[in-house]
Amino acid sequence: MGWMSSSGRITKEQKRFFNAVHRWSGGKHDGSDSWKSLQEMVNDTHINSNREYMLALVRKHGQMLSFANEKLQCDKEVVLTAVRKDGSALRYANETLQSDRDFVMAALKLGRGKALDFVNHSLQTDAQILALAFQLMPQEQARFLHAVGEWSGVIHQASASWTCIWGMLAEKAVTGNHECMLALVQKNGLMLFHARHVLQGDEQIALNAV
Repeated sequence: MGWMSSSGRITKEQKRFFNAVHRWSGGKHDGSDSWKSLQEMVNDTHINSNREYMLALVRKHGQMLSFANEKLQCDKEVVLTAVRKDGSALRYANETLQSDRDFVMAALKLGRGKALDFVNHSLQTDAQILALAFQLMPQEQARFLHAVGEWSGVIHQASASWTCIWGMLAEKAVTGNHECMLALVQKNGLMLFHARHVLQGDEQIALNAV
């Protein structure tokens, strides 16, 4: 493939790659021509070992970090760019980064709860790290509490409030938030099941779930 140009000019393959990235929706396996083109190219060592190319990919879809070579999976900027897009992309980072406390703190600020599962086990009980993982933006907390206030308490009810609640429960930042989970179990005690383990043992939450 003609990725390298001695003159420094952009080659046809480079143009093809960046055009495909630009046109791609960011949805893996979305059936588009741009995704099909990227599938053909992404396993090429000229792509997955090139920092510029991989940054372009992970800006569209964090999980594309899985295609990066080992060196780039150790690259802090590349990994953080992927985590900013999808917190769970931290799973593809090199173990040295997953064990680096300062790096993990930076990753959690971007990927929050989704990144927590892919932090080295030795850091998963760190108080500061847990606080970051479960930190909600004020507007997110307000949105969740408003939905709980509007909710009838019927699980899987076809309503806008339940749809909002169910969607936000996928975030560990919600299931580890004391105020959010307390409000939720006050509406339906069975929702205690969704709380993080540390909150399931919280006396106030447990009593309100009964």
